[in-house]
Amino acid sequence: MKRGSITVFAALCLLFTTSALLVLSEAARVWGLEQYVEWKGRQSVEYAAAEYQPYLWEQYHILSFDGGRGSTQFEAGTLTGEVLRAAESRNGRGTDLFGAELTHIYEPEYLLLTDQEGEIFMSLVTSYMKQNLPNEVLESLYEKYQKAWDTQVENPEYEDVEASIETAENGLQEAREAAEAEERPVPAVAENPLETADSMRESMRDSLLAALLPEGAKLPTETLPVEEALENRVLEEGNSYYESSYGMQERILAAQYAGSVFPCYGREDGEQVVSCALEYLVGGKATGQENLEAVVKRLLLGRTAANVTVILSDPEKMEQVYVVTTALAGFAVDPFLHKAVKIAVVGAWAFLESVQDVRALLAGGKIALLKDRSEWTTELSGIGDAISGTRRAKECVNGWTYEEYLTQMLTGMDSRTLAYRMMDLMEWNLRRQEDCSDCRMDHMITAYSYLMRFETVPLFSKMSLFSAKGKNAYYFETEKGISYIP
Repeated sequence: MKRGSITVFAALCLLFTTSALLVLSEAARVWGLEQYVEWKGRQSVEYAAAEYQPYLWEQYHILSFDGGRGSTQFEAGTLTGEVLRAAESRNGRGTDLFGAELTHIYEPEYLLLTDQEGEIFMSLVTSYMKQNLPNEVLESLYEKYQKAWDTQVENPEYEDVEASIETAENGLQEAREAAEAEERPVPAVAENPLETADSMRESMRDSLLAALLPEGAKLPTETLPVEEALENRVLEEGNSYYESSYGMQERILAAQYAGSVFPCYGREDGEQVVSCALEYLVGGKATGQENLEAVVKRLLLGRTAANVTVILSDPEKMEQVYVVTTALAGFAVDPFLHKAVKIAVVGAWAFLESVQDVRALLAGGKIALLKDRSEWTTELSGIGDAISGTRRAKECVNGWTYEEYLTQMLTGMDSRTLAYRMMDLMEWNLRRQEDCSDCRMDHMITAYSYLMRFETVPLFSKMSLFSAKGKNAYYFETEKGISYIP
């Protein structure tokens, strides 16, 4: 019969060896727990991120989490609840090898779409466009708009055509009265462009759109809830910050984005609340008709300025201006009156050409930024007939469309105003969707982070001779976040 035995020394060696193995196992477990906590924290915030607002993504490529869940009340706790739901699932404690329980979650840091006066929204928009717009297209757009800005020569004397015409007319009237009192002959002119321009302006005061829109064109009829617009209410604010930039490239991208997702006159979309949406971005008025009028006025001003530049740079046209000016003001002794009349004649001619330009644009035609002689439509002789009725400017093969001119206007807008108005349109369309009647854009969370604390108990070290007395739990903290901004 064989008997087993072990020496006291061997027993002690085995005990210490086992304890050392248990301590090493616990150390490995702690390392594994750290990895688990990192994974669990990341998985939890990513789980919440999957609950993005679907309509905003599908229609506008905007990713965000609705912190109001369709209600009028914003609660960051709504997001926190989603994070907790993921973090608390399959939590282990005690006997689980890598089980750790979420014991505390701190208040989140988050950003809303409307934060930093719309910068967060613009960052999302421009990031999306950079990812989806080829570089060569972006470069061509930049060259296109840069050329437009470079060719817009400032002529301060011609900025207010209406005022210059009125000043010249008053001066001419005074000069005529003085000439008649002295029994001096008053030169005659077949057609006075100042009177024609004044008559045109009077007709547009009565009905601007009627004078410029194609015959039979339908006017927008929508009334917009501008009292609820973002610019007119107190917005929710996030508690974090994002470093953004908004230079010329971003201006172009934002304008192109707007043109790709919103309709305008001539390109209406019955699925959207506002048919003249791009016009609302420019005008910000309470009705579709007012917004269209605001754009048309801008078009007239812009085309008048461009046409003034064309007239001043064309010797033949300036010769016509000289002839008409002489005929109108030849009796005037005051040289300043001659200059005033010349300015008014140039302004009136440019304005009358612009009337036809805008008519052509609203009818779906193209008009060049700066016309050449072949594209010019009106002449000072017979100018009254040229602008009568619904006559339009000549088509410019390489010109810009109405929508392109409208998009150019957007590039020059204040970023805050443009961002808020784009979000107005999105919000109004969103509220038409099921269960979204109370949704607000300033409830949309687009970036967030959480500091989370996990807890578990020692396992292997409890059985070791080397376990630290009083060490009843391990605590792990991790900070994880998500940003929808690329």
